[in-house]
Amino acid sequence: KVWFGRNRFGETVDLEDMTYGEVVRRMVDLLYVRHESRWIDASYKKFTGDFIHRVEERFTSKPGQASLLQDFGELESPYETVKRILAGYPEADTQIINAQDVQHFLMLCRRRGQKPPTFDLAQAQAERNFWKARAVTQGASEEEWDVVPEGVRDDLVADFRIDPDDLLLPPEDDF
Repeated sequence: KVWFGRNRFGETVDLEDMTYGEVVRRMVDLLYVRHESRWIDASYKKFTGDFIHRVEERFTSKPGQASLLQDFGELESPYETVKRILAGYPEADTQIINAQDVQHFLMLCRRRGQKPPTFDLAQAQAERNFWKARAVTQGASEEEWDVVPEGVRDDLVADFRIDPDDLLLPPEDDF
């Protein structure tokens, strides 16, 4: 999978280090096939539109102000639409996404009916590392492990090899 995080300078960054504008533009870059003028999947258009609405909620200054994205059909031309919408919220290009909106983005990635994203995120990697570490340290008992055939056991160990520096686990006292 492609790494999601990229800033306006083309540097690889984590999601939480991107501005709202960078996030929206990156979504379109990764989920829309420009040379075929189509979304990879219809759910990606909804995903992008829902996140644009979140951006609008963050930067709308007047109560009751109408959304600049009135209809997701406008996302049939996403580059023009995103350019127009972000021009209406210039702060979106300087404000780093907050932690609550990072969580909202991740929730949108995992919601029912949403095709899994075509990209990878830092949180996704940290989550995989956590579950792999948990499986290794708290998984099978010695008796269960002994019944796993030798060749399969070697493959399992290779699949779960983790660099301890990548683990973000609390001290054992906190379990």
